[in-house]
Amino acid sequence: MISRAFSIQWCLLVLLLCCCSFDGFSSFQQFIVKGKVSDASGGLPSVSVKLKGTSTTTSTDVNGNYSITIPNGSGTLVFSSVGFAVQEIPVADRSTINVTLVTEDKTLSEIVVVGYGTQKKSDITGSIVSINEKSLREVPVANLSQALQGRGSGIDIQKGSGNSKPGTAPVIRIRGARSIGADNDPLFVVDGIPYNGNINDINPDDVVSVEVLKDASSTAIYGSRGANGVILVTTKRGKEGAPVVTYSGYAGVTKNLGKIDVMDGKQFEMLKRWAVVNGNFDKNNKPIFTGIDDPKILTSGIFSAEELDGIASGRSTDWQDLIYKNGIKTNHQVGVSGGTEKTQYSVSGDILMKRAFIPDKLMNDIV
Repeated sequence: MISRAFSIQWCLLVLLLCCCSFDGFSSFQQFIVKGKVSDASGGLPSVSVKLKGTSTTTSTDVNGNYSITIPNGSGTLVFSSVGFAVQEIPVADRSTINVTLVTEDKTLSEIVVVGYGTQKKSDITGSIVSINEKSLREVPVANLSQALQGRGSGIDIQKGSGNSKPGTAPVIRIRGARSIGADNDPLFVVDGIPYNGNINDINPDDVVSVEVLKDASSTAIYGSRGANGVILVTTKRGKEGAPVVTYSGYAGVTKNLGKIDVMDGKQFEMLKRWAVVNGNFDKNNKPIFTGIDDPKILTSGIFSAEELDGIASGRSTDWQDLIYKNGIKTNHQVGVSGGTEKTQYSVSGDILMKRAFIPDKLMNDIV
C-alpha cells in the first residue's frame, strides 16, 4: 500500500515537471517578422520599425528590407520616417509584412541641421532666408547683389560709399553693423568653399540657390568669420546625359531717376542781388545799395566775368543736361553641361557690358 502510494506521488511529480517545462518552453518562443518598406519610388532605407509599447526596434537596410524578432505573433508594429506619415500595423501571426509609406507635408515640423545641432524649421524661419533659382530669374540682373535686394528681412544692400561706377562692390549688411571699427561684411561660401573675391564676379546665371544665415549659429560652423552673417551660394552642376547648350541674354537702357531741381540763370542773378542788398551796410548801419536794381551791384565785384556775360546775353545752362546721357547694358551668357555616370561637367561663360548714364563710366566684365 505504501509502495503504491509512493509510485502515485512520483507520477504526479513527473507530470507536474513536464507541464512546467512545456510552459517555460512556450514562454521563450520567439516570432520573426520580415518585410520591405517602400514608397512610390522604391525601397526606403533607415525607416524605424518598432514593436509598440516596447523597446524592441530595428531599421530598414539600404533596400528597405527589415527583420524584427518579437515575443509572439501578436502586437503592433510602428513604421516611422522623417517626411512620411507614421503607420501602425497589427502583426496578427503574420511572418511577412510589407508596408508602403505615404509622404506627409509638415515642413514646419521637419528637422533642420544648424551649426550646433538640430532644430524644428518653424523655430528658425526668421534666421534663414532661402532664395531659389526661380526667384533669381524673375528679373534680369547684372550681378548677384542685385538679385538679393529686397529678398529677405534684415538684408541691407547699398552701393559702395555712394559710388555709382559700374562694377563697384556693394556694401552688404545682415541685421545691421556689428562693429564700429572692424569689418562688417558677411562671409560668402560658394559650393562649400569660403569666397574672398568680389560678389560681382559671380555669374548670377550659374547660381541655383542662395541661403542667408542671419542667426548666431553660423559662427558655430565658420567661427568668427561668420559673425556678420553667412551667404551660402550653390552653383549649377552637370547632369548625366548628352551635352546641353544654353544661352541667355538681354539688353536694356539705363538712365538717371531724375534731375536735381536747380535755379536758372535769372533766378540765380536775383538770389545774389538780394543777398548783396541785405548783407552790405556802411559804418552807420545803412544799406550800401538802394535796392536790387542798383546799377552799382554789377560793378561791385559780386558777379564774376562769366556771370556778367551770362546776364547780358540771357544765357541759362543746366549742366545736368550736358552730363547725363542714356546708358546701355547688355549681357550674354553661354553654358554647356552634361556628363557620364562617373563624371559630370558644367562650363559657362558670361560677357557683361554696362555703360552708365555718365559717359565716362564704363564696365566690361568677362566671367
